[in-house]
Amino acid sequence: MFANQVKALLFLLTFSLQEWAGGEEPFPSHCGADEHVYLNAKMAYESDASGFRPNNKSGNILSICADRGSEPISTLAIRYGAIGEIELEYKGNAARKVKIYLERTGPSMANQILFFSIGRRTYYILEGVGLAHGVSFYADEGRRVISYGSSGSELGVDYQHGELEINFYTPSSSMFVRARPLHQ
Repeated sequence: MFANQVKALLFLLTFSLQEWAGGEEPFPSHCGADEHVYLNAKMAYESDASGFRPNNKSGNILSICADRGSEPISTLAIRYGAIGEIELEYKGNAARKVKIYLERTGPSMANQILFFSIGRRTYYILEGVGLAHGVSFYADEGRRVISYGSSGSELGVDYQHGELEINFYTPSSSMFVRARPLHQ
């Protein structure tokens, strides 16, 4: 009897300490300690030119990080890859613009789109808002999708927002340009 009570007490103490200390592991991110998170997403489903691979748990993370926690911001870093193994990085600033667009997809749904080009490829990041949820990231070359990835749809589990909010209607950061995506 006494042993069971000790086990129960230890369990409660451990649970209480986890809750007091935050209780959860931090969401994986490529953002540095001196950067502010706009978005982190676990890119669970991916495809390339050979086809779609559903349920492919790649371990790749998409992170969008800024130099400030609110607009106007001066730099926006977009990083993609496994933690510690960044495959793609784009640093937007006043000279290297990031294009943004709010695409209405239904009465209560929209995509907030950020996009940029490196060479002949254009990279698109879409976040579903309203009734739509989740993050998609794809590369387009010559108006042909060459790779695609998406998170799940559960906020806080599959993707996460930081404190930075971007105004997709009238951005106050000089590094953003409102433009219609090429795929439309």
